[in-house]
Amino acid sequence: MKDRIDQITNYIQQIDDVSIINAFIMDNESIHGKISVEMDSIKLLFDVLVLPVYPLRFHDSESIEFSNIELLEYDHVMKNGHICIHTVHYSNLQDKINHDVNSLKKWIRKYYINKETDIHYEHIITPWALFNNEKYCYLFTETDFEFKKGDYGILKYSALQDGQHNATNIHTLIIQEFIVNNKPVFCKWSKAYRNLEKGDGIYVYIENPPIEHKRFIVEKWSCLAPFINQNFMHFMQKAKERFASTTTPIPLFIGYKIPGNEIHWQCAAIDLKAFPIYSERFPGTRIFALFFKQEAISWMMTQNSSYHYFFGRGLLNTKITNGKILMVGVGAIGSMVATTLVRGGCRYIALADFDIKEPGNVCRSEYNFITGINSKVHDLRQQLVNISPHVEVLPLDKLSDAMKICINNGWNAEVIKKNLDEYDFIIDCTADNDFSFILDKVDTKSQIINLSISNEAKELVCIVKPELCEWLNEIYNSFPNRIDQDLYNPIGCWNPTFRASYNDVSIMVQYAIKQINFSLEKGYPLKNFVLSREENSSVNIKLIEY
Repeated sequence: MKDRIDQITNYIQQIDDVSIINAFIMDNESIHGKISVEMDSIKLLFDVLVLPVYPLRFHDSESIEFSNIELLEYDHVMKNGHICIHTVHYSNLQDKINHDVNSLKKWIRKYYINKETDIHYEHIITPWALFNNEKYCYLFTETDFEFKKGDYGILKYSALQDGQHNATNIHTLIIQEFIVNNKPVFCKWSKAYRNLEKGDGIYVYIENPPIEHKRFIVEKWSCLAPFINQNFMHFMQKAKERFASTTTPIPLFIGYKIPGNEIHWQCAAIDLKAFPIYSERFPGTRIFALFFKQEAISWMMTQNSSYHYFFGRGLLNTKITNGKILMVGVGAIGSMVATTLVRGGCRYIALADFDIKEPGNVCRSEYNFITGINSKVHDLRQQLVNISPHVEVLPLDKLSDAMKICINNGWNAEVIKKNLDEYDFIIDCTADNDFSFILDKVDTKSQIINLSISNEAKELVCIVKPELCEWLNEIYNSFPNRIDQDLYNPIGCWNPTFRASYNDVSIMVQYAIKQINFSLEKGYPLKNFVLSREENSSVNIKLIEY
């Protein structure tokens, strides 16, 4: 270890403008020392901590720290004075030290000497606390209500599944609604989440963030006094009785405005055993006032999970995400298309299929074994709402049958057309020529996309209206015939199973969705196309448009 200390000392001494003030020594397996950096006649001191994994990173953080508690007013300084720098990977110790110290010097030049500030918004820095040795994370989304400074009241929240991190339990909960003037203000989750069982918390909207040193959240209850009035403190006192029997933290959500006219909510855990408010009478009067105690606030983790934040830069084209989608046939292809669309931000999707999900379907689709034998549309619906809290999913297990009966009995096709016209996109993954025949016959205004694959998933065919049946027959007749007796093993001729893995199918499906989305992004009309997988010295996918 002495050799490592000597190396670090030697490498730092070789860097211009840097001097070692306190020699580097061992400190609980880490190496600790102090340096000075002198630039433009300005000298700054930094405590240096080098972790054992250095020069490699520790989890997602740099494994060397430069700290000066007197620099809290400047950008990219943590509460403990740690200067936030992010550098590139170097496995060589000397190269890494050179790069990290020079990054520190760049920070000094930019933020200390030139006093530059970042134009982009950074959330205020909040330390996350444990409550009874467990973590709590509260998720929120937007509402259509415009809060005013001083608004307060009861809110409703629901629990999601519990998790674990580093052997610590994590409880995840979502804010469901705010009660304002005895009326609910609903958060914009999908119906599946709004129907979850609810518990009570409290909220107050203070408009300005409760901070010190520009970007650090206040740490003591008493520091909230300038932001909160007596009316709300009396409300908290009354709420104490309402929550008297609870054993979990009472969540207090404190809302404030951030750029973009958004509201961010931070959560403070109220422990009934250490209630943070006390009353005191003014001397010589019968008037009492409420005060916050000089005790630490246990801040819980909160995250904005509204649509914009949830999907970030992962959205598909808005024509798809904002459109109503009817998925017909949710087997291997359909289930992959549906999950991809929902992960891409689609808000409304109807699932139509008469079939059930069985164990043999799992290996090649988006279904799970643990949900057992189940209707495909109901099974997939649950998976889709598990993925996104912003999608409405409608299961339709009798749609295609009803359409066939309607057509076969000579009923007016306007009945079918009226129902189909509700959708912006109809994605047909049934591999059912009868259904293609119906779509050809019904002059719906919806954009129809037919997706199917050949045996072994060597080809994927995408057909858009009109003349679905004609195009499908012509293209499939041009493919090699790969059907053999093995197609029916191991079950029998009544249940054929083509040979293809999940990987075979998914790579073709994802390519096809990418092509469709690309056309919509560029404003190109959707065209028929075929994807062909060629395997020679490498795997290639060839696209041919018609």
